[in-house]
Amino acid sequence: HWIARNDISRGYSGQAVALTLRDRATKWIDCSPQKSNTVPLTCKALRFLQGIKDQFRYIYSDEADELKAAADSLNAIHDTAIPENKGTNAVIERTNRLILEGTRTLLNTAGLPNMFWTFACKAFCLSYNNTPDPDDNTSPWFKRFGESAAAWSYHPFGCLVHYIPPKDSRVKRAKT
Repeated sequence: HWIARNDISRGYSGQAVALTLRDRATKWIDCSPQKSNTVPLTCKALRFLQGIKDQFRYIYSDEADELKAAADSLNAIHDTAIPENKGTNAVIERTNRLILEGTRTLLNTAGLPNMFWTFACKAFCLSYNNTPDPDDNTSPWFKRFGESAAAWSYHPFGCLVHYIPPKDSRVKRAKT
């Protein structure tokens, strides 16, 4: 988890917490912004991060009660880090730092205010998951899904978009 410390750090829709995930087999990372770290919201976030086809078998986390309950609801084996031993939680802490730094970089580059961190963290994770690993030249996306991501999924975060609605949905306005 990362937690917003004040109102300025809250997301666009009031999100104050982010649940991060790292799959050690595929190196897949993901982040789920949420309004609080309650058990129902954490369960929902983990189900979303899990996807339709995948199933968590083993979850390693700190001793947060909401993560224990979420692991139980997903029928996953749950193991916890040793309290006060930073080495047992280093992998996910480094993942948190990676996502935070990537999120800040995207926001700064796009010139967007901090409240858009909820979109920037998802965009960063998508980019990271589509970047080939130098060791084996395959991306986490390919390792998870067995295919490369579609080319349409690549748009710079914060890019200017000109939206033209379809003709049948346009509203005609009176000339003034």
